[in-house]
Amino acid sequence: MIMGIGVDMVSEARVARSIKRPGFLEKVYGPAERALLEGRGMRPQTAAANFAAKEAFGKALGTGLLREFALCEAEALRDENGAPYFSFSGRAAALMQARRRGLCGAGAARGIGLPEGGTGMQHITVVPYDPAWPGLYEAEAQAIAGVLGQRLTAIHHIGSTAVPGLAAKPVIDIMPVVRAVTEADECRADFEALGYEYLGEFGIPGRRYLRKGGDERTHQMHIFASDDVHAIARHLAVRDYLRAHPARAGMARRL
Repeated sequence: MIMGIGVDMVSEARVARSIKRPGFLEKVYGPAERALLEGRGMRPQTAAANFAAKEAFGKALGTGLLREFALCEAEALRDENGAPYFSFSGRAAALMQARRRGLCGAGAARGIGLPEGGTGMQHITVVPYDPAWPGLYEAEAQAIAGVLGQRLTAIHHIGSTAVPGLAAKPVIDIMPVVRAVTEADECRADFEALGYEYLGEFGIPGRRYLRKGGDERTHQMHIFASDDVHAIARHLAVRDYLRAHPARAGMARRL
């Protein structure tokens, strides 16, 4: 079963495996949320729905440290024109305020649970599908391939901008696949020269996450090793499912 908000989806089977790994619950959920999940018998469906929602809100807050806020502190709403937006309270609101203030020092980042080197608040806008998105992906993919060279084994356009006809945040999501994820670290300076922030795992072990454009983000990159078959398949499965089922893509657009 796939659970999610829009195209921020996770597999129930994936979460069922993850909750058995030592340290996973402590990384994703705060004490109160862990107690709630454990009180419900740690049902994979509940954990998957909770994780998918936290992943979506975590992207809006710009933090890969999902335990730093509770799901009850974030709400997806629509304004009078029907445009979606997020409302935050409690710890989540404090995280967003910190991003607005542009706190980026090492001590400040640790104190508020943000990655060091963070910038201000990302502006989140959902726009109609743009036929230019595939071309923007192709141009960026060529630049990324030039940086990674023989380390690169495959590269994919993922996320909502990869689904024709789907309204989306105008951010091109790219998933390069490399022989070993540590090889991406060798290219950090070259990626920074292309305008990317190099944020390391950013809350997901085995990944390298990069983003470009500052508060007006234009691209983001999720690099995985070729043997991380579950992570690669998960990203491609969501994209391919929505491409093959336009009606479902329409439902995702309305969420």
